[in-house]
Amino acid sequence: MKTKRIKTATVVSGCIFLPMKCAWLSFVVLSATALHAESFEAEPDHVQPHLVIQAPPEGVHTTWMFYKPVKYLKIEEFNIHVLGTESVSDWMMRESHELIYKMVAALKRPEYRAAFSGHQAILITNADPDLTTVGSVPGHRNTGIRGASLFNEVLVCAEAVDTIRPDHKPEFREWNTPVHEFGHAIEHTLRLEGRSDEMFSRNSPNYNPKMKREYFAWAVENWFASTQHGATRKSMPDWQFDYLSTIFSVDNKWVPSCKGERRVQRDHQKEVLAKKTFELTDFETLAGTYRRNPVQNDWHVGRISVQERDDKGKPTVLRWMNRAGKSWRLFPDVDAGSLRTDEENPYYFSNPKYGRMFLLTFEQGKDADSLPRTSGFYFQKQLYVKTSGPD
Repeated sequence: MKTKRIKTATVVSGCIFLPMKCAWLSFVVLSATALHAESFEAEPDHVQPHLVIQAPPEGVHTTWMFYKPVKYLKIEEFNIHVLGTESVSDWMMRESHELIYKMVAALKRPEYRAAFSGHQAILITNADPDLTTVGSVPGHRNTGIRGASLFNEVLVCAEAVDTIRPDHKPEFREWNTPVHEFGHAIEHTLRLEGRSDEMFSRNSPNYNPKMKREYFAWAVENWFASTQHGATRKSMPDWQFDYLSTIFSVDNKWVPSCKGERRVQRDHQKEVLAKKTFELTDFETLAGTYRRNPVQNDWHVGRISVQERDDKGKPTVLRWMNRAGKSWRLFPDVDAGSLRTDEENPYYFSNPKYGRMFLLTFEQGKDADSLPRTSGFYFQKQLYVKTSGPD
């Protein structure tokens, strides 16, 4: 017999689902009916921090071909593929592997779990394209459909701005977005749309038919205690709990968390963004005046200029000239994200650790989706800031 729970409305966030478009909403109540079936309890020790991340198997392509996976994990028990782009951290790969395993393992019927065989979970960051190219909302990088789900690491266990609502203040997000998107994937993979529409339209106050594809995903957030506002399955209305309990085992108590070691490590993403920016940099734009603050001598101010170009006119060698009249060559090194020097540099041998390269620094562009731009460089652990462009 089911325990009586308090009936409350739940404030949650909406999302986009492909290929259909839907608006965003923030207030909704969710729904349910019951039937008996065997339960499945996810193994509590499934988490495997030692999972070896590999390159995707030959011939594996993502649902959206403009995402190029370079990282791969497989959920063997359910034949689910977890694919990550270059900018995705190993942390996100392993944690998403666990989250998807746990959510599928929580499904009540074996045939429900079997339906996810071949599913692709694609992990990206803001360094990757958004879904505008397939008719979605500009800036959107999360979705769930039959056969695939898409998660943006930037919105996981981090303070982030919703790209759909960029004017809103940043909020700390745990796993609500991936849980919501995988909820979409569950509804479509199990072909629950008709049941959901009938249940939510009959029971949800202020039901909005234009948002009908969001209700089940919001309910899944509640079931796994993943909303940003603290709602859980205990706070669901009875009819909502009853419906979700036909899909998920009530004995399965797992919920995602950012506690302990589950924190997004941003260093890898920053390195990838810097490298990608460097690859796309027009080295012509590096020309200009740079200064170390405070300026204490003529070595602390100088200019970068173009010295040599290839047959297409692209700069290949730059030159640094400080106000003291000392000068040396600079060579773009994409892998290091820096401008490499040679023996012309007077510090090349005296300070080989910090005096052999100009390590470029970057600052974020005007919007969250733009790549960072070069703002200066570190040399001998001292920051030189760009103060003007080329003459």
